[in-house]
Amino acid sequence: MSEHVHPQVNPDGTILVQDPPQGHTTLLVSLDFTTDDPVTRDNQLSKAVDQLIPAALERRHGILVTQRSWDRYTIQVDPGVPCGNIHEKRC
Repeated sequence: MSEHVHPQVNPDGTILVQDPPQGHTTLLVSLDFTTDDPVTRDNQLSKAVDQLIPAALERRHGILVTQRSWDRYTIQVDPGVPCGNIHEKRC
């Protein structure tokens, strides 16, 4: 069973995810983070995309990266993005 998880992203770019209940597999489908440092931002974006790839492939969807403000991002598995693709948008 897959679950929607919003893990915590530390300032160093590491992503914390709670262990799923026994017998369940948790696949990330969405991540949010805020940063004002360009180097940290790029590292966090890369790590977030890497974390979402298994869920995207399982669902045969792509990944959407949304810049919500100058320092806030949402990365999510999106059925509107073709499998194997990453699309970007700004709000």
